[in-house]
Amino acid sequence: MKIRITKREKSSFATYEFANENDAARFLDQNGHAITGRFTSQYARLELEGAMKISDLLGPFWDGDAIRYEDQPTYAALSND
Repeated sequence: MKIRITKREKSSFATYEFANENDAARFLDQNGHAITGRFTSQYARLELEGAMKISDLLGPFWDGDAIRYEDQPTYAALSND
């Protein structure tokens, strides 16, 4: 399953896409994030079941063809919060 991580960097957004969890985990480790557990919910989409929970990132969210994570500034800007 593809994974997308979007972060606010200065005045723009940067989106990183990974083919799998192993590639994403290397990126997360290099950028000071930790995998803190696994997402479980009887009400969420099946695609999200067992997805990573990541420190300092919101998500997992379903993105149509990938699992998406965002930092708080990105979430606030894109949701008009």
